[in-house]
Amino acid sequence: AEWMAHHAAEGELWETAAVYQGRAAERALARGSYVEAIAGMREALSSFEKSSRSREATQRAIDHLRGLRALLFATAGSPAEINSALALAEELARGIEDRLRLGWVWADQSAQSWVEGENRQATAAARRSLEVAEESGDLRLRALALFRLGLGVYA
Repeated sequence: AEWMAHHAAEGELWETAAVYQGRAAERALARGSYVEAIAGMREALSSFEKSSRSREATQRAIDHLRGLRALLFATAGSPAEINSALALAEELARGIEDRLRLGWVWADQSAQSWVEGENRQATAAARRSLEVAEESGDLRLRALALFRLGLGVYA
């Protein structure tokens, strides 16, 4: 994946580069290399910015932003960068009207708000996430949204 990412970026095939950079980041994470995984996610997002921004590429970018958020959280990354990534993910999900991804982003925003002690924001984001989960029938999102809601309400 790393070589394909490199060659696609050198050839300015940005959507292809973003795909392979994301895969390289996932491989780095599987090896336990958080620093490499974070760098790979950032590269994938940079390539996305240069791409044509198709719906599929935008969906991948949202997933990469959520992955970046998780990696930054796990490594005590900057809360400002985490919030920025989540804000962009929300904007992209709204832009392509992807309610399910938006629900997942809201669940992540709820977690970040809770970590920062912003329990009202955490609760509001969890409620929005739960609404999407119930509309879509996504049981995993519903479970996570209920968990996030519980954290916000009882904190």
